[in-house]
Amino acid sequence: MTTPANATPSAFRHFLAGLLDLRFTRYLSMQLLPIFYGLLLLGAAVVIAAIVALAFWLEPLWGMACLLAAPLAWLVTAAVIRAALEFLVMAHRIMITVQRMDGIPDHVDALSIRVENITTGFEQVREQVDNIHTGFGAISAEVQHVRRQVDGITGTVSLLAPLLRPLKLVTGLRRRPSA
Repeated sequence: MTTPANATPSAFRHFLAGLLDLRFTRYLSMQLLPIFYGLLLLGAAVVIAAIVALAFWLEPLWGMACLLAAPLAWLVTAAVIRAALEFLVMAHRIMITVQRMDGIPDHVDALSIRVENITTGFEQVREQVDNIHTGFGAISAEVQHVRRQVDGITGTVSLLAPLLRPLKLVTGLRRRPSA
């Protein structure tokens, strides 16, 4: 946190510009808080000292009693001032958080559009998988049909095998070259 006491020249110009900002678009309360806290503590000490002086002026015994109670009164006053300023700091931080939360609906809208796009994409993929599954079903049916035909041909060949053996011998003899 930059305060006027430890500010660089550019930070001081920023501080001064914020101090003269009549539209209150910049918040300087956090930068002024340490100075304000010190002034409040000094003011509390001056008020307590004035009460002690007034008590001595009215009655020296009252003055002694107030003088003894003054440090405790100043500590209680300092604690109350500190608590009040910390409350202001928390309120400022809550305000910043609420300002950030103002953008959440826009983010949620953008996310819901993305989710809808993803959902549409998944539905298209599911349809394509269903089409592939249907295609595999058709291919499976064709394979079963071919298998039945091959089984039929195999069965026919096994039935005709005894008839074809003599034919094999004849064709084998024809192919042999004569010596």
